[in-house]
Amino acid sequence: MRSDNQHLVVAVAGYPGTGTSGLAQGLALVLPLILGVKTDNPFPVFNPGRVVRDMAMEHRVTLEEFNKIMESDRTFDDTVDARVQAAVLDLSRHIIIDSRLAAFFAKDAFRIRLTCADEIAARRIQADRLKNNRVEEEKSTDLPTILKSMQKRLNSENGRYEHIYPGYTPDYIVDLVIDTTDITQFEVLQTAYCAIMGWYRD
Repeated sequence: MRSDNQHLVVAVAGYPGTGTSGLAQGLALVLPLILGVKTDNPFPVFNPGRVVRDMAMEHRVTLEEFNKIMESDRTFDDTVDARVQAAVLDLSRHIIIDSRLAAFFAKDAFRIRLTCADEIAARRIQADRLKNNRVEEEKSTDLPTILKSMQKRLNSENGRYEHIYPGYTPDYIVDLVIDTTDITQFEVLQTAYCAIMGWYRD
């Protein structure tokens, strides 16, 4: 069993539409049970993707357009990475980090990768856009356009990450992989919770 004063870091990674945000928020509510912590407050969730979205809004461009900017200006990646690594190294608190790169950086964390069939992921993105109309997202709600945009974004990000971070590959080793294609959010959360509990108490 791990030390009572050892902070618990869980890194949740996955492509858009796989359900990382929902899992991170769910874990923030249930992970205190693993530690035996009585609290009405969920664990904090750090989402570097929100930082990137804010940067895109500041530059008045979409995420896809901002990814193109980041391909030629590394300072943006460096800014986000510094915040991710600070969160990973903060030994004063338990935290869930919702980030594709956090699971690569956080070697001592419990690292989860979510996967999903492309069309299902695109349908989830489509539903989210119709519901929330985020100004920093691409405006199209057409499924083929969303699929094409997803692939362009992933190609851009994976190309940058492989260039910047030695040893990075899109399928780097994690502790748990969950395919969310055909299961509910509750089933994803249940699977992750049980795996984290076994790992933390080992």
